[in-house]
Amino acid sequence: MKRTILVLYISILTFSCTKDNINISQDLTGVWEQSLVTSTSTDIYRLVFGPDHTGLKINTTIYDSGEQTSSSDAFTWFINNNTITIRNNIKTEDVYLISSEWNIYLTVEDNLHLNKVSDDYSKYY
Repeated sequence: MKRTILVLYISILTFSCTKDNINISQDLTGVWEQSLVTSTSTDIYRLVFGPDHTGLKINTTIYDSGEQTSSSDAFTWFINNNTITIRNNIKTEDVYLISSEWNIYLTVEDNLHLNKVSDDYSKYY
C-alpha cells in the first residue's frame, strides 16, 4: 500500500512539473525582434507580446541619413504547444513557431527569425 501511494505521489509530481501553455505564455511575454542592415538602412521587425494576449507588431526603418519611418499594428495572440497565432484587427492571421532554441520563426517566411531582446514590454503599453 505504501509503495502504491509513493508511486502515485511521484507520478503526480512528475506530470505536474511539465511545462504547460501557461508557463510558455509567461516566457513569451516581452520584446522579440530581428534587424536587417543594408548599405542604406537598418530595418527592425519587432513583436511585443503582452501578458493579456495582446501585442504590437512594429516595423521601423532607420536610414543612413538619420530619417526614420515606423508603422505599428495591434494584435491578439494565442499559443498552442510551440505554435503562436497572431490575429490583427482586420482578422488576418500570421502563424509563428517557437524553436527548441527559443527563437520565433514565421512559418511562411524562411528569413524571419526573431530573438527575445527583453522581458520588459512596459514601454510599449
